[in-house]
Amino acid sequence: MAVVLGAFVPDTAARWRGVAKGEVARELGVAAVASKLAARLERVAALVDDAEARAARRDEDAAEWLATVRATAYECDGAVDRFKVAGRRYRDREPQQQQQARFLPLSSNKALPWLLSSCCENDAEPRREVAAEIKNVSKKLKAVLKEQRRLQLKASSAADRTVQTRAVLRRRNHHDVVGKRIQDDTRQLVDRLTQTQGRAACEVVAIIGPDGIGKTTLAKAVYDSARVRCIFEIRSWVRLRRGYTEAGLLSQVVDAVGGDTAGDESVADLEAMLAGLVANKRFLLVVDDVWYGGVWEDALRSRLERGGRGSKVLITARSGSIARAMDASNVHRVNRLGADDGWQLLRVAACVADEEGDAGRLKGLGERFVEKCGGVPLAIEVIAGVLRTREASASEWEEVLGSPAWLLKGLPDNAMTPLYLCYDDLPCHLKQCLLYCSLFPPGFAVDRRALVQQWVAERFVQARVGATVEEVAEEYYHELVGRNLLQTTEEDAHSGGTERCTMHEMLHALAQLLLQGEGFTGNAQRPLDDGDGSFALRRVSLPGRNMAAVPDWVLNSDRIRTLLLPKNPLATAGKILERMHHLRVLDLSETGLELVPETLGNLVHLRFLNLSRTRIHAVPESIGNLTSDEPQVLAAQRVQVTACSAQKHRASERTQRP
Repeated sequence: MAVVLGAFVPDTAARWRGVAKGEVARELGVAAVASKLAARLERVAALVDDAEARAARRDEDAAEWLATVRATAYECDGAVDRFKVAGRRYRDREPQQQQQARFLPLSSNKALPWLLSSCCENDAEPRREVAAEIKNVSKKLKAVLKEQRRLQLKASSAADRTVQTRAVLRRRNHHDVVGKRIQDDTRQLVDRLTQTQGRAACEVVAIIGPDGIGKTTLAKAVYDSARVRCIFEIRSWVRLRRGYTEAGLLSQVVDAVGGDTAGDESVADLEAMLAGLVANKRFLLVVDDVWYGGVWEDALRSRLERGGRGSKVLITARSGSIARAMDASNVHRVNRLGADDGWQLLRVAACVADEEGDAGRLKGLGERFVEKCGGVPLAIEVIAGVLRTREASASEWEEVLGSPAWLLKGLPDNAMTPLYLCYDDLPCHLKQCLLYCSLFPPGFAVDRRALVQQWVAERFVQARVGATVEEVAEEYYHELVGRNLLQTTEEDAHSGGTERCTMHEMLHALAQLLLQGEGFTGNAQRPLDDGDGSFALRRVSLPGRNMAAVPDWVLNSDRIRTLLLPKNPLATAGKILERMHHLRVLDLSETGLELVPETLGNLVHLRFLNLSRTRIHAVPESIGNLTSDEPQVLAAQRVQVTACSAQKHRASERTQRP
């Protein structure tokens, strides 16, 4: 992902400050050069705000300078990790040298030469290597600072760069349907779905409209209505995944209508299971976000014909052509909200009561927000999330209306402008966390606990006195949910199970735009084009792609720090562990893995490993190589460390069971 420099550079500088003050740096003789590197990073951090402001105004020189800063900051970050690994190995050798020296008599003529050669052999080389790397990245920072003088960038003070986090002041506890129009639309669709005079055994009804217009919200209102609950024996909901397979989609539907698949069934097995589940039963199947109309004839129609009379399939799609391809008997187009309905949605989503003292003026301002949002419900809801961090007063709302973020040009859709304002309103560390969420496909339900652990492993979370870093990460999560930038999944809200969250497609598209080539979530089989090295691929996410092996272009990308491969039928992780030594985050959950090779110990930078819901029962002793003086986050389920003492391998002590 495109790292947020306003957070990444000062955080990396702070890490180097810590290195410079440490005992190992003094013993290796690199404290002075480490301190100089930290000082240069701090000077660069003070210039980032001005450079980003100029880049937003299409200043190409400033944008190029930021790209160089980004690449150099990644090198500095990697150098910290390598220094700590080298320092740990250096410290581990000291007891061995002392033990060997005790058995050599000092009177021996060979004793002094042996000790000197041992010292030089064991200590001089790591000293030289560490010092050389620090000097190399420091030299690059010096060149970056020299270039900024040509650009005449203005430095900001630390106080100017400190953004006061705005907490969500008012929480929205219920997400009821708001507005007369959606209530009328819900009633019409319920009437249509509950009719039994159809021309086919199973009819398709379509809800169409552009992204963010409220198609899924309307479908959920219909799905949850009392009449629908009463009339349909089976209600089920699936989302059509990009790049779906016939077996994968049938498995989704079988599970949704009450079946229980293992993941290895054939298409014929799944057909039989589905036919048995819906036979002579009146069902409603919602297929959300249909992007390919041929899915009806290719995978669903013939398998659902055994359902009872009056069965329906309700789809949401962007265009009428998809509805026609699915032979929809009824098409309902969702339109933009008018001023009254838009204001009602904004008021409720911003948690402003009708009787607020400034309500009269707030309504006028609210209608201006609705106009700026183009009547798009998603945009209105996320702006309401910003307003919930402000007092419900005219002056506070006018400040948001006057934000320069409204003037941003170059976005592919005008409806993205209010979404960008909501992103721009976030503190730097929350921006990083939000962008990270776009590594998962739109609508992909991400486990909250795993997500916040990954944020910690990526060092996106600022330490705070009086709270653990995990507690701060949880606060970040709830802040993003409170701002309507992440949504908790419907099933989890009702079941009380493990909380999961999703990101809306439009927010996902904006975040992908901001990734600038550093994060990849596309087609697993498509090699990446060579681009600007400053935006080299750093994070890859390919969940649920039916991959039996990791593509070569991934294995050959030597700068990847994060690799997310959950829900794939991978049989081995050997090549990942052998070749991708820079990984910080590795998710292999819900794969076909049965064994972890000893080469796990090669991933000395790894800070998060997810092996949950695999067939793995043990991890090798080499996991001890992952030990560091920073928290190691290892998410595993029913996994034990083989023959590994807690004292020798502290990493095993931090294994967490979700």
